Parts: sequence; structure tokens; C-alpha cells
Amino acid sequence: MTMSAADFLDQWFETDVLKATMSASGIIGTFLGIRSPGTAYVLLHHYMGEIDGAFRSWGFSRGGTGGISLAIASAAREAGAEIPPRRPRQQDSGEERPRLRRGAEIPAKKSAAMWFPPAWIRT
Repeated sequence: MTMSAADFLDQWFETDVLKATMSASGIIGTFLGIRSPGTAYVLLHHYMGEIDGAFRSWGFSRGGTGGISLAIASAAREAGAEIPPRRPRQQDSGEERPRLRRGAEIPAKKSAAMWFPPAWIRT
């Protein structure tokens, strides 16, 4: 749906105060305005969603976004992943493996980073 949230709500409601309140659900997390194309889809997505049977509900993670990161790290460690305690340093052009700032080499064919990916990618 390419319609804006404002245009969609104009078809169903007359009261500007009500439309203004409802249109907020069409722009959450989009960096768009209520008249931007596609925000009607976002609005409907939020109004039709449900969590554990409660419609138009929002879920919040225990511990915030950091709690999600810690849960992912914990699951990765349980699966055998090793997570270095420090961020990697920029690689020299001749190096094949990522090294930590303290000099430890990471012996892996593949590695992933969430701090600053360009520090891990050889160009």
C-alpha cells in the first residue's frame, strides 16, 4: 500500500485530533512524515499486530536493547562461538586474519563484528 497514513485516515475519520493521534502509528520507526507514501501500510501493520492475543500491543525486551545483545551473545557462546572482549583494530593490507588491538589473532575463516564492520572487511 503506497498511500500515506494521513490520506488513509482522511477516508475514514473527520476529526483532526483523532486522525493526528492515530497517524503516529504510521510513522513510528520510519523517519517519515504522516503524508509520506507507504505510511498507511505501517499504520495498518501496527494496528493489526498482536502479542500473545492482545491486539495493538507493543512488546518491550527485558533489559532493553542491550538485553537483546546479551541474549544473542549468550546463545552464541552456548553454540560454541568465541566472542573476543575487545574491538578489532584496522587491518593492514597484507593480513589475512582479524587481530585484536592487544595483538591476539582470531584464527577463523569467517568473522563477524557489530562494532565497526569496515575494520574487519578487507578491500
